Amino acid sequence: MHRGICLWFVALLVGCSSATTKIDRIEEIKVDKAYRTVLVFAVSSKNHIRSSVETSLVNQLNREGFNAQAFDSSRDSFPWNDPGAIQSLVSSAARAGNFDGVLVTALVKKEQDVNYVPGQIVYMPIVVPMGPLASTTYMETMRTPDYLQDSVKYTLKSTLFDTDTSQPVWQVFSSTVDPESLDLAVQDYGRVIVNALRDSLQKADR
Repeated sequence: MHRGICLWFVALLVGCSSATTKIDRIEEIKVDKAYRTVLVFAVSSKNHIRSSVETSLVNQLNREGFNAQAFDSSRDSFPWNDPGAIQSLVSSAARAGNFDGVLVTALVKKEQDVNYVPGQIVYMPIVVPMGPLASTTYMETMRTPDYLQDSVKYTLKSTLFDTDTSQPVWQVFSSTVDPESLDLAVQDYGRVIVNALRDSLQKADR
């Protein structure tokens, strides 16, 4: 009984992991404005993905003192197969709304991999009752089995474009491995990306 529970707990520890966003590279260009008003656009024709990413970024930007808004790409006739037309529409919306910049997010690469994970030695406390008011505890040693772990790595590029020049002024490449869910992944992504942008802009002001 005890051993079965312990083995289940070990399997749970081994199998559960929390994917987080990792900054791989930041490219900064010296800027002369604060970029406090930002239009946000996620390049994805899938409405639920685009909406989740944009909502996370907008909420996080506004929490950090920016004035952010998502670009409206919900209409059925949106030209997803024409990058030039998309750029023109986003740029026009940014100028019309007097935004300082446009933060664009796009999936760069999706990689699948299989990794060998060696077994581990795990020490589990076992409590043995000795009577109604007493018990003793000893450590049981177990080895978790070797296994092959499938993983998926998502690499994203987030770029801040200047509205007046349409040129990139800041860019970050980030990656997430095996996100547990879209909601958790985009929440963490929004926090990490906006914190990186805030730090870069503060550094440029000094």
